[in-house]
Amino acid sequence: MKLSIVSTLYQSAPYIKEFVSRISKCATALCGEDFEIILVNDGSPDNSLEIALKEQQTSKHINVIDLTKNYGHHNAIMAGLKYTQGEFVFLIDIDLEEKPEELERFWKKINEKDSTSLVVGIQEERRQQGVIKDFINNTFYALFDHLTGQLVDKNEMVIRLMKRKYVECLLQYDEYYIFLPGIWNDVGMQKEFLICEKSIDSPSSYSLKKKVSMAINAITSFSNLPLYYIFFFGFFILCLSTGYGSYIFLRKILFGVELGWASLIISVWFLGGVTIAAIGLCGIYLSKIYYEVKKRPRVLVQQEYLTKKD
Repeated sequence: MKLSIVSTLYQSAPYIKEFVSRISKCATALCGEDFEIILVNDGSPDNSLEIALKEQQTSKHINVIDLTKNYGHHNAIMAGLKYTQGEFVFLIDIDLEEKPEELERFWKKINEKDSTSLVVGIQEERRQQGVIKDFINNTFYALFDHLTGQLVDKNEMVIRLMKRKYVECLLQYDEYYIFLPGIWNDVGMQKEFLICEKSIDSPSSYSLKKKVSMAINAITSFSNLPLYYIFFFGFFILCLSTGYGSYIFLRKILFGVELGWASLIISVWFLGGVTIAAIGLCGIYLSKIYYEVKKRPRVLVQQEYLTKKD
């Protein structure tokens, strides 16, 4: 197989037919009949699966993977990559925000140099999603870069064309909690960038709650620095409280000055909050270990609708 195209389905019903038509036309121009399209249904609540299966009846290139429930975009992508057979693998969202015809530009770019393992789409400027979401995004990427040293570019897009070797390396990451931008960067290998534009602003399926959850998962998956920061912060508080306690003791002994209850209560609340936050962060790391050691599957496949090859 020359080329595999992977996309995921979640509330994607309005886009499937046009996407399949346009990407198939582009792939045929580049590879003839030597390509496949893998669509992963990530527990979509609409009729995306039915539409995808209907498209499969008219095309021998389409394979549909139906997951048992919604596992999240990143897990669905990894599930789709496992089914690829192509020498090249093109990953793109199905919502038509990126033009399927971009495949041609990516194809030319990756074949310019033998050393290039993947070509990644990048935005010149990330689109605004609102004051709160933009603030969370910017804060997250700044923290992630600082705590992990990964230096992930926040303007990188999902759309990318990868060689087989890169995909095989990517699939070796078998952890339960997965954050693809970090893993893409961690794999390494020579990559090139192509500036792409989002042509349609479809509603994002990532709520504020999901973004915050993903941020916590990403940082704790790639860095243990927060644990060290807690230790040093706790040590600083210990030194500060010891020094202040000594100061109060000396004032009492030398000058007979009494200390009011308000400052004592505030200090108790402060130290109690620090303790609870520290225990909570340790709990996050322990919970991740708990899930990893059980070796549960990242996703479960309900049904494989695979086209028979000639």
